[in-house]
Amino acid sequence: MKKNKIKKAELTSKQLITIIILIVSFSIILIFFFALNLRGSIDEESCRNSVAMRGLIPIFKNAVTLKCKTQNICFSNDNCPSGYTKESVVNEKELSEKIFELMEKCFWMMGEGKVEYSSSGCAICYKLYFGEDIREKYPEIKYESVYNNKNVYDFYELTSLNSIANVISNRHNIDIFNDKIDLSKEYVIVDSYYKEHNPPIIVEFSGSELNDKLKCKEYVTQS
Repeated sequence: MKKNKIKKAELTSKQLITIIILIVSFSIILIFFFALNLRGSIDEESCRNSVAMRGLIPIFKNAVTLKCKTQNICFSNDNCPSGYTKESVVNEKELSEKIFELMEKCFWMMGEGKVEYSSSGCAICYKLYFGEDIREKYPEIKYESVYNNKNVYDFYELTSLNSIANVISNRHNIDIFNDKIDLSKEYVIVDSYYKEHNPPIIVEFSGSELNDKLKCKEYVTQS
């Protein structure tokens, strides 16, 4: 009777070891699959997948290469520069909404604050260019018009825009109620991770502004 119990225990241990080996093997295969980027292209989905893999098995984090590239977006109803994806807009409200939609995509791509994809890096998800026709109609828009979206509360896990504004002011020196986005300049949507996750913000695409608003030691996205 005692021997049977021992055999059952041994069988259970062997099964457990086999399951662990299978899980580890499968994880390693997935890691190399994404590390090799067999899909051959770098887009929003491949970026999301590579970030997710870094969070799936933390001990293998450094073995996974992030497949994230800055996407160029042009807001215009006319012509756009070469290499930019065109986004037509009807009015200022739609422009603000579409900018926020890109912030949502950036948040989704970079793991929604659940993955430490870099200890001190930033991801420039999108570079934004505003066409001449847009600039003539709307020389500038308020930060508040972009952030005044119900989904922004998911970014910060806060329940009021005032609370979110305080966080953004303290972390990035941006006053969303008074500062404005100058459409004559290029902007970027940036997600960052230093000490803690910082949801995407929109900031002017210049070295001084990036240094002032963010604390990035490196950029994990390809240009």
